[in-house]
Amino acid sequence: MSEQEATEGRTVPSVETAAPLKPNLRQRVKSIAAAVILIAIFATPIAGFIWLRGTIVRETEMNALWHTQTMLIRHLVRTRGDWPASWDDLEEDFQPTNKSHRTDSSSTLHAYVEVDFEVDPQTADVDETDEPPSFIALKSGRLEGETQKANRQLREYIGKSQNRAEK
Repeated sequence: MSEQEATEGRTVPSVETAAPLKPNLRQRVKSIAAAVILIAIFATPIAGFIWLRGTIVRETEMNALWHTQTMLIRHLVRTRGDWPASWDDLEEDFQPTNKSHRTDSSSTLHAYVEVDFEVDPQTADVDETDEPPSFIALKSGRLEGETQKANRQLREYIGKSQNRAEK
């Protein structure tokens, strides 16, 4: 230290004792790599859980849709073409399946599937038109392709039944 600095009571750090203001590049790369690894470790199971949950929900919805369609066909066969007025009318046609334990109760079907109980299949135009009748749909609005297939098969069955009745 110089005499002037010592007399004023100040000390000036030397170049060797001063702390570096920025970490070097190697430390930055290590820090970023550690952060990426930690994010991957925590994010992978969370993403996997979200994907698995979505897959289970889609499977449950699809099973509920097809199970309901089968119940409707059973009802139409049993009643010789009478459309059910409510879920209560379909209870007799419910049969648990071995394919999915997630749709083994009619309450699950009620939760996932909407049935148009107002439609009259005897008067409905079941021919392929611009907007054919929709008998069933998922409440979530997902799986539109599967919903269309289920409705198409119901229309085909009803159309065949109408043709048989006319003969």
